[in-house]
Amino acid sequence: MMASASDIKDWNTIAPSYAGVIESHGDRCFPEIRERFWSLLGDIKGRRVLDLGCGQGWLTAELAARGAGVLGIDGSDALIARARGLFPHLTFHVADLAAGIPDSETGFDVIISHMAVMDIPEVDTLFGSVGRALKPGGAFLFTMPHPCFFTHKSHQDENHQWFKKVTGYLKRETRRIDSFGGHNHYHRPISHYVSALAAAGLFVFEFYEPPHQPRSGRVDPDFLKTFPVFLMIGARKSAVR
Repeated sequence: MMASASDIKDWNTIAPSYAGVIESHGDRCFPEIRERFWSLLGDIKGRRVLDLGCGQGWLTAELAARGAGVLGIDGSDALIARARGLFPHLTFHVADLAAGIPDSETGFDVIISHMAVMDIPEVDTLFGSVGRALKPGGAFLFTMPHPCFFTHKSHQDENHQWFKKVTGYLKRETRRIDSFGGHNHYHRPISHYVSALAAAGLFVFEFYEPPHQPRSGRVDPDFLKTFPVFLMIGARKSAVR
């Protein structure tokens, strides 16, 4: 899920913490999109799939278990080493995703990227490489924290009504996230992602904002369910060569 040299260094440092959380508690984001994710992918048996920003390979393994011929790519040497140790029967490569998918990796039916694109400082190059790596008619499915609501806290007004205070949505910026020990999160408005997809020759066919599954005891759970914390976008390459 890597980008620049400093980001790769961060993720190599926090790889044990990240892998430990995933292996002990699972990915906390995935349950909110799981049903729609697998429904959109459908039957992937025998299809060539790329897991882009695969981390320690847990989703790569799930894709393989469903019969896909899957490759996992990540920028962190440490996470790829962990993936190879956990799933020695699968194939994983190290690549700096800021430079895009390596030219040698092409002909994919599906490319997925779960909670990775927001950790890359510039996605235009990456999305361009996705367009080249997909077969005609191939699909790109990616998830990320919702740019509008992810980092904004819930508050109560003087009437004890809950609300989200959203600021700086259109401003592109780097935000430091404490998760797993600290790494960069690159905030961009959704329009940037859609424009980058269009420039890569990919058209959006799915835009899913799942209701949040609240875990906080501090905030009214019914209020939290009215906001998406995560976002899933599906895009497709034209079937016409």
